[in-house]
Amino acid sequence: MLYHVFKGLVKEFKGTQEEIIYIVSSPDKIAELGLHYLFSDRHAYLAHKTLYNELEDLRHLDWETIRDDTWHKQYTDLKKEIKQAEFLVHKHVPVEAIQGLVVNNEQIATFVKSAVEAASLALQVVIKPEYYYS
Repeated sequence: MLYHVFKGLVKEFKGTQEEIIYIVSSPDKIAELGLHYLFSDRHAYLAHKTLYNELEDLRHLDWETIRDDTWHKQYTDLKKEIKQAEFLVHKHVPVEAIQGLVVNNEQIATFVKSAVEAASLALQVVIKPEYYYS
C-alpha cells in the first residue's frame, strides 16, 4: 500500500508517504493483551494463503523473504505474495498494545511527539526514512 501512496495511486489519499506513521506493536504484545488475531503466510487477500492464530505458527512464515528490505523487479509473484504476509487484529488495537511510532523525518517526528505528549502517552517516536520509498 505504501508503494501505491508513493506513486500517487491511492485516489482516496491526497497526502504523501511522509505523512504515514507506522504504529508498532508485536505479536507477543497482542497475545498478552488477549486480543483476537490471525496472520497469513502471504498476502491475506489471496485464496491460497494459509491462516494461523497461534503464535507458535509464526515459524511457518518465510522470515528471510519477509525481512528482506528491498523490492526487486526480479521478485517472482510468489516472493511478492510471501513478503506481504499480514498480522491482523480483530476490530481494533488499543493504545496499550502500541510499543512505538515510526515516522519518515524530523518535521513529522516533532509533530507526532507533540501529539503524543498532549495525549499523555509514553510512546517512543523513531525516525526511519529507510522504511519509506525514495
